[in-house]
Amino acid sequence: MKHSFELEQDIMSCWGVVEDLDALFDGVMDKNLSQDAIANIVLGLKELYDLKFQKLFSTFEKALKETPLA
Repeated sequence: MKHSFELEQDIMSCWGVVEDLDALFDGVMDKNLSQDAIANIVLGLKELYDLKFQKLFSTFEKALKETPLA
């Protein structure tokens, strides 16, 4: 059951992409960010969420292994 809790936490962590995109949107609208700044932020978000989703999938696989089949 340990991995089931971790799975829930990892899923919730991935929902952060919505908040991060809101912050990017606000930055674009309020701060007149340059194209380079926007590209760097988007690239950083892509790398960050690639790591988060890899971790999520790994936790999912562990949770599946500990869950008995019915």
